[in-house]
Amino acid sequence: QATDTPTNNFCTLNPLNKHSGATLSEGNLRVHGASGYAPCMSTIPIPIKGLWYAECKVISSATNWVSGIYRTTIRGDSHADGDDARMVYDITGNIIISDETNDTGNASLSANDILGIAVDMDTPSLKFYKNGSQEGDTITSSTLTTYQWQFGSDHNDAIAEWNFGNPPFT
Repeated sequence: QATDTPTNNFCTLNPLNKHSGATLSEGNLRVHGASGYAPCMSTIPIPIKGLWYAECKVISSATNWVSGIYRTTIRGDSHADGDDARMVYDITGNIIISDETNDTGNASLSANDILGIAVDMDTPSLKFYKNGSQEGDTITSSTLTTYQWQFGSDHNDAIAEWNFGNPPFT
């Protein structure tokens, strides 16, 4: 267990900024999807400068499951708004930017896989990793300005755990 100090705080998933069907547990680091699209946002936005990294571990997969980043203006209870403001990796290995699949043929995710999400706000760029190996091309975008971590699913059997720096998965 880590001591909580003003310089040692960690993000969690936000119980006030999620779809009503998504269930949070384990200190708001575990999310259980719902039967309808159930996005869930983080409590702390990604700072506008620096390098940032988070991990999302697949506990139970579903056919429609995404993790990545959404603009901070998007509410967790809104599906339609989020489609135009996301950069996510889906369970089948597609990288989706806004509402278009931009990079296909990457490795799919299954139980116990860890999706790493690396954000460089200085470049600005985004990279996705499966179990430590980069998947797809590095995404560079001038629109990568005000974002937060996000998980979304369309199925009751989708469960994921997040690591925002405390404790490590490995």
